[in-house]
Amino acid sequence: MELQMHRESSMPSNKSAHKAAQDDKRAGKSPSTQAGEYVREEIEELEAGEGRAKSRQQAIAIGLSRARRDGVQAKPGKKASGEVKHKAGQDLATGRKRATKKTTKQAVKKTAKKAAKKTAKKTAKKSAKKATKKTARKKSS
Repeated sequence: MELQMHRESSMPSNKSAHKAAQDDKRAGKSPSTQAGEYVREEIEELEAGEGRAKSRQQAIAIGLSRARRDGVQAKPGKKASGEVKHKAGQDLATGRKRATKKTTKQAVKKTAKKAAKKTAKKTAKKSAKKATKKTARKKSS
Protein backbone atom coordinates (compact mmCIF):
# COMPACT_ATOMS: atom_id res chain seq x y z
CA MET A 1 0.00 0.00 0.00
CA GLU A 2 2.77 2.42 0.96
CA LEU A 3 4.70 1.59 -2.21
CA GLN A 4 1.68 2.33 -4.37
CA MET A 5 1.16 5.73 -2.74
CA HIS A 6 4.82 6.57 -3.36
CA ARG A 7 4.44 5.76 -7.06
CA GLU A 8 1.35 7.93 -7.41
CA SER A 9 3.05 10.91 -5.82
CA SER A 10 6.17 10.57 -7.97
CA MET A 11 4.15 10.37 -11.18
CA PRO A 12 4.03 13.69 -12.97
CA SER A 13 0.68 15.09 -13.97
CA ASN A 14 -0.31 16.16 -17.46
CA LYS A 15 0.41 19.77 -16.47
CA SER A 16 4.04 18.99 -15.63
CA ALA A 17 4.54 17.34 -19.03
CA HIS A 18 3.02 20.39 -20.73
CA LYS A 19 5.23 22.72 -18.69
CA ALA A 20 8.33 20.67 -19.49
CA ALA A 21 7.48 20.76 -23.20
CA GLN A 22 7.04 24.54 -23.07
CA ASP A 23 10.40 24.94 -21.29
CA ASP A 24 12.08 22.75 -23.92
CA LYS A 25 10.48 24.79 -26.71
CA ARG A 26 11.71 28.05 -25.19
CA ALA A 27 15.18 26.53 -24.91
CA GLY A 28 15.06 25.79 -28.64
CA LYS A 29 15.08 22.02 -28.31
CA SER A 30 13.74 19.71 -31.02
CA PRO A 31 10.09 18.61 -31.09
CA SER A 32 11.07 15.02 -30.25
CA THR A 33 12.78 16.26 -27.07
CA GLN A 34 9.71 18.33 -26.22
CA ALA A 35 7.52 15.24 -26.61
CA GLY A 36 9.89 13.16 -24.47
CA GLU A 37 8.19 14.10 -21.20
CA TYR A 38 4.81 12.84 -22.44
CA VAL A 39 6.37 9.56 -23.61
CA ARG A 40 8.25 9.13 -20.32
CA GLU A 41 5.00 9.63 -18.43
CA GLU A 42 3.21 6.95 -20.48
CA ILE A 43 6.07 4.47 -20.02
CA GLU A 44 6.08 5.08 -16.25
CA GLU A 45 2.34 4.38 -16.17
CA LEU A 46 2.87 1.20 -18.17
CA GLU A 47 5.56 0.00 -15.75
CA ALA A 48 3.33 0.82 -12.78
CA GLY A 49 0.57 -1.31 -14.30
CA GLU A 50 -1.64 1.70 -14.92
CA GLY A 51 -2.57 3.63 -18.03
CA ARG A 52 -3.92 2.53 -21.40
CA ALA A 53 -0.83 1.12 -23.12
CA LYS A 54 -0.22 -2.62 -23.43
CA SER A 55 3.36 -2.37 -24.71
CA ARG A 56 6.28 0.09 -24.76
CA GLN A 57 5.69 0.79 -28.43
CA GLN A 58 2.06 1.64 -27.76
CA ALA A 59 3.08 3.83 -24.80
CA ILE A 60 5.40 5.78 -27.10
CA ALA A 61 2.61 6.24 -29.66
CA ILE A 62 0.17 7.45 -27.00
CA GLY A 63 2.77 9.85 -25.55
CA LEU A 64 3.53 11.31 -28.97
CA SER A 65 -0.17 11.70 -29.72
CA ARG A 66 -0.75 13.54 -26.43
CA ALA A 67 2.24 15.78 -27.11
CA ARG A 68 0.99 16.67 -30.59
CA ARG A 69 -2.47 17.46 -29.22
CA ASP A 70 -0.82 19.76 -26.67
CA GLY A 71 0.93 21.74 -29.39
CA VAL A 72 4.29 19.99 -29.83
CA GLN A 73 5.14 19.99 -33.56
CA ALA A 74 6.45 16.39 -33.59
CA LYS A 75 6.17 15.01 -37.12
CA PRO A 76 5.75 11.29 -37.84
CA GLY A 77 8.76 9.27 -38.97
CA LYS A 78 9.65 8.92 -42.66
CA LYS A 79 8.97 5.17 -42.60
CA ALA A 80 5.61 5.55 -40.82
CA SER A 81 2.53 4.04 -42.43
CA GLY A 82 -0.10 6.20 -44.08
CA GLU A 83 -2.45 5.50 -41.19
CA VAL A 84 0.09 6.74 -38.64
CA LYS A 85 0.86 9.83 -40.73
CA HIS A 86 -2.86 10.60 -41.03
CA LYS A 87 -3.38 10.30 -37.26
CA ALA A 88 -0.31 12.47 -36.59
CA GLY A 89 -1.72 15.10 -38.96
CA GLN A 90 -5.02 15.09 -37.10
CA ASP A 91 -3.25 15.44 -33.75
CA LEU A 92 -1.09 18.31 -35.02
CA ALA A 93 -4.19 20.10 -36.35
CA THR A 94 -5.91 19.67 -32.98
CA GLY A 95 -2.84 21.10 -31.26
CA ARG A 96 -2.89 24.14 -33.53
CA LYS A 97 -6.62 24.68 -32.93
CA ARG A 98 -6.17 24.52 -29.17
CA ALA A 99 -3.31 27.01 -29.29
CA THR A 100 -5.36 29.39 -31.45
CA LYS A 101 -8.38 29.09 -29.18
CA LYS A 102 -6.21 29.80 -26.15
CA THR A 103 -4.63 32.95 -27.63
CA THR A 104 -8.01 34.18 -28.88
CA LYS A 105 -9.52 33.66 -25.44
CA GLN A 106 -6.66 35.59 -23.82
CA ALA A 107 -6.99 38.43 -26.34
CA VAL A 108 -10.74 38.69 -25.73
CA LYS A 109 -10.18 38.80 -21.96
CA LYS A 110 -7.56 41.51 -22.32
CA THR A 111 -9.80 43.62 -24.57
CA ALA A 112 -12.76 43.26 -22.21
CA LYS A 113 -10.58 44.28 -19.27
CA LYS A 114 -9.35 47.38 -21.14
CA ALA A 115 -12.92 48.36 -22.10
CA ALA A 116 -14.11 47.94 -18.51
CA LYS A 117 -11.26 50.12 -17.27
CA LYS A 118 -12.06 52.78 -19.86
CA THR A 119 -15.76 52.91 -18.94
CA ALA A 120 -14.89 53.01 -15.25
CA LYS A 121 -12.62 55.99 -15.90
CA LYS A 122 -15.34 57.78 -17.88
CA THR A 123 -17.98 57.23 -15.19
CA ALA A 124 -15.54 58.42 -12.54
CA LYS A 125 -14.88 61.60 -14.55
CA LYS A 126 -18.63 62.18 -15.04
CA SER A 127 -19.39 61.75 -11.35
CA ALA A 128 -16.51 64.08 -10.44
CA LYS A 129 -17.89 66.72 -12.85
CA LYS A 130 -21.38 66.39 -11.34
CA ALA A 131 -20.00 66.78 -7.83
CA THR A 132 -18.03 69.86 -8.85
CA LYS A 133 -21.12 71.41 -10.46
CA LYS A 134 -23.20 70.73 -7.34
CA THR A 135 -20.68 72.36 -5.04
CA ALA A 136 -20.39 75.33 -7.42
CA ARG A 137 -24.20 75.78 -7.36
CA LYS A 138 -24.32 75.61 -3.57
CA LYS A 139 -21.59 78.24 -3.26
CA SER A 140 -23.22 80.62 -5.74
CA SER A 141 -26.61 80.49 -4.01
